[in-house]
Amino acid sequence: GKKAGLLMDSGEGTMGQLNRIFPSKGNDASAMLERLKVVWISHSHADHHLGLLNLLSKCKRCVVDEGGERLLLIAPRSIEAWLNSYSKIDGAFKGSYTFVDSCKMTVEDECNDARKLIAKELGLDVFYNIRVEHSKDSYALIMRCSKGGWKLVYSGDARPSSDLISEGRGATVLIHEATFEDAKKSDALKKR
Repeated sequence: GKKAGLLMDSGEGTMGQLNRIFPSKGNDASAMLERLKVVWISHSHADHHLGLLNLLSKCKRCVVDEGGERLLLIAPRSIEAWLNSYSKIDGAFKGSYTFVDSCKMTVEDECNDARKLIAKELGLDVFYNIRVEHSKDSYALIMRCSKGGWKLVYSGDARPSSDLISEGRGATVLIHEATFEDAKKSDALKKR
């Protein structure tokens, strides 16, 4: 079957980047959006989620309105509140996603419908969040595919975390956004 996709964080300009990387029908990312099944947001800072509005609107037009499935959006609860508030101004993305609160996807939680969908659509054995220290409700992501023999760990711009270090051991790929170099530790501590 077709490969399914996952997008981790969606900053401003996400659709522009996707259009450049995945040109298709009319030089846009429509074909890629048809395969996109899950969007995962690490935390509520704008540089990690501001591209959602355009992405979700495009998914609504190109996928959902054409009979395709809604995206699974895994994000902190504040993102859902922001989307609900924004939809009163512009509802172009309404009906394009099913929301799952990030706190429902932590390692402590038992298997839920979102995890079953992820396992089915993305072929992952493991997919869960780890709380990290940054802003309120910040998460890192751990995923593993036994069949492919890989483990990926993703973290936005959070402080070092012993839980993430422990859970991330043995990762094939580590993606970690870093805002400050070691020499600017005092600047990093001032930021949230």
